Amino acid sequence: MVVSQEGQKNNKILILMEKEDGKVASITLELLHAGRELTDKIGGNLCTVVLGNEIDNLSKEISQFTDEVYSLDHPLLASFNPEFHTSALNQLCQYVNPTAVLMSHTLNNQNLAPKLAHEMGVQVITDCIQLAIEGGTGHLLCGKPVYGAKFIATFKLEKKPYLVTLRSKAWEPVIPRTTKGEVIH
Repeated sequence: MVVSQEGQKNNKILILMEKEDGKVASITLELLHAGRELTDKIGGNLCTVVLGNEIDNLSKEISQFTDEVYSLDHPLLASFNPEFHTSALNQLCQYVNPTAVLMSHTLNNQNLAPKLAHEMGVQVITDCIQLAIEGGTGHLLCGKPVYGAKFIATFKLEKKPYLVTLRSKAWEPVIPRTTKGEVIH
């Protein structure tokens, strides 16, 4: 798939960063690997969103893995609240206009992802272990286990932003880059 320079500016893959004990959770590095694979196929930027309160250190830490970091720092985001997190992510998506939003398949995100999909008027595919771009259309193909993980079913997302939760341990962690991404508050 050939993408023009102008088209690359709008192709953003947005990763929702997970925190664990005040640090970047390992699943985030897996999400970034999956996101980097997608940006390599479509061109554009790999972006991360950090939600929370007093998150400057986390935003700086994650910048070594991504092109842009959106740091949404507010006391109402200090602990998980599906309504506040949905509202913040929805507003960010309206501002950034990402091609896809990837988040981990955690208990919190199993609550958050459908709410966000509803707010944005898109579908969500959960618990994915494979991602691919469909040739010709550019739609996102998502593979997920079905029937007790005996088969992998492929689902197609056609309306952007593509919204997906990814299963832990499906991708290797991404390695740090030599340059740091821009932190946007």
